Amino acid sequence: MKKILILLLFVPLFSCNDWLTVEPEDSVTFVNYFKNEEELKALHNGIASYMKNICVGDQPQFYNSLDADNIEWTYQGFWTLDPDTYLPEESMVLNVSWANFYEAIYMANVIIENEYRFENISKERAEFWLGQAHFSKAMTYFRLAQIWGDAPISKGSESIAPEGKRPALEVLEEAAKEAKLALTLPTYDQLRDVDGKQITSKQYASLGTVNTLLANIYAWMGGLYGDTEYWKKTEEHASLVIDGKVGFYDLEKTISLLIANTLGANRTSDETIFAIEINETDENRFWRKQFEERYPGLVLVDYPY
Repeated sequence: MKKILILLLFVPLFSCNDWLTVEPEDSVTFVNYFKNEEELKALHNGIASYMKNICVGDQPQFYNSLDADNIEWTYQGFWTLDPDTYLPEESMVLNVSWANFYEAIYMANVIIENEYRFENISKERAEFWLGQAHFSKAMTYFRLAQIWGDAPISKGSESIAPEGKRPALEVLEEAAKEAKLALTLPTYDQLRDVDGKQITSKQYASLGTVNTLLANIYAWMGGLYGDTEYWKKTEEHASLVIDGKVGFYDLEKTISLLIANTLGANRTSDETIFAIEINETDENRFWRKQFEERYPGLVLVDYPY
């Protein structure tokens, strides 16, 4: 026992800097991550995978625009704006889980909270990915408020404390706060990927995307609480988009161009401001049965009017 104690007493005499800075090569930690921009892009891709459910969900939203006199009885609640008028087991809204929502928020928090760990990333590129993360949080909290109203607000990626629901107004204010932090993003035509090439996908947020989201958030707040200040903010942000001050957007000239460029898989339209990418796995496998929900307006393409 005495020999062991003597050895332990000598341990502080050795230099242990090398021991403390050893980075395991077979695991990903906050210490050995964020070494380059590709790793930030990988995290953003993870967030985008959750966005497919966050932005669309399982709500039969298109039936509101179709022949409302003959819709199935399970959707009558959407016709009357009262989802509770049909059985819960038939309710697609009640079947939506918010697990994906908080997974996206968690991953966005990981990016934002670890900015000080970024290496080999310029300030401009760091701002780009931070802006994407803030936009994702804003969109997620907005959708939480839209679907559930009251909802928890995360205290950060390292918090494990249980969170109670916050009032819908606070959730919307959180969405607006995060969106404002994303106003540093460039316009769509100035978006660049990690290799310096222009980004053509509308899945990445731009200055126009953020202002459009803010207009929607404040419009929702104005409708819920009847405060004219929210409507003024809605008009302010919407005008920036409509007047082309935060990027160029324009309506398609004909219905045929609308179908070809906006509602289908093409997604090249100047009318599109934000769109989640759908890949072949989504189309050919799991989401085949919900194809019409994944492509906005697809059920209207062959509608007789």
